[in-house]
Amino acid sequence: MPYHTTDFDYSLPPELIAQYPIAERGTSRLLVVKRHGAELEDRSFGDLTRLIPSGDLLVLNSTRVRHARFLGTRPSGAAAEVLLLHPGTDGAWIAIGRPGSAMKPGKRIRLAPDIEVETVVELEEGQREVRFIGATAEEAIQRLGRLPLPPYIERDPDSNDEIRYQTVYAEQEGSVAAPTAGLHFTAEILKELEQLDVRIARLDLEVGPGTFKPVEVEDLTRHHMHPERFEIPEATATAIAEVRERKGSVWAVGTTVVRALESAAAEGGLV
Repeated sequence: MPYHTTDFDYSLPPELIAQYPIAERGTSRLLVVKRHGAELEDRSFGDLTRLIPSGDLLVLNSTRVRHARFLGTRPSGAAAEVLLLHPGTDGAWIAIGRPGSAMKPGKRIRLAPDIEVETVVELEEGQREVRFIGATAEEAIQRLGRLPLPPYIERDPDSNDEIRYQTVYAEQEGSVAAPTAGLHFTAEILKELEQLDVRIARLDLEVGPGTFKPVEVEDLTRHHMHPERFEIPEATATAIAEVRERKGSVWAVGTTVVRALESAAAEGGLV
């Protein structure tokens, strides 16, 4: 059965899109959908400790959001923006930016009086290879990089976002967006799950720019999906095989974990 963009149209008033967290981490609402039947339960996220059976496996995405967004100016003084995606070769980085005209090969964007970023070559899908002038990429990220909040958050990041827009278990830096389902977990909830003999495993999927890209085609099969790098540790693959052998369940936290596990399984990387 084909799906079309209009099949998913619905009204979402802008005033209902929260610009700041409206609940403490771990206290948000949780909708429980029964696998068999149409029964729905309105619960709290903290109830997760009573929903996951002992012996089951919880899989988290431990990626950390990189301070990869830069605001700068063109030679004309007009504003420009650069978003780093991932390291390239020989100190270069792969990036996207706007306006696209500001990132033609050879053009520079000034990020600070002593730091510029220059486009080396134009790649596919609007991506560019860029180099930093006046500092290394790591130094520029440390000094000037901002958290790339989602486009529906129409404000600048603040100090609270440094905490709330990272999961409590974030480790490996590399994403341009947070794995948002995991933002609801607290250290206390994870500890309680472990005490209840729920196994916890991790993988790393670097959320890419496709998470910000709107679907611009009516036929969903024609929407281009950007590739994303992921790594599933051997210990996680082993834990998945063991729980499946015992006929237990694997609880994937968020779509990033789901697509990493599904991709690995399709490629024969998981039993």
